[in-house]
Amino acid sequence: MGFVSVLEAGFNGGSFLNYGEDYSSMFMASLFAVATGSYAFGVYLLGRRERQPQVVAGESRTRRTPGFRRHKPPSRPPAGP
Repeated sequence: MGFVSVLEAGFNGGSFLNYGEDYSSMFMASLFAVATGSYAFGVYLLGRRERQPQVVAGESRTRRTPGFRRHKPPSRPPAGP
């Protein structure tokens, strides 16, 4: 969609240069905005995509990072007299 908008904007820009009609310039600017929005949305979706961990046969899906250990809360000393 972005590429098609850029092409159409180019043709409308050429039409503006040849005939000098204001609506051609408006269409060119509008199609440029559509193309920019389309590419920005595509980049947003690429950045949002999560990478799925590869699962080897026999392993569970929830693998932990090597060296990661859960910390136990500190134990309290026994209450004494």
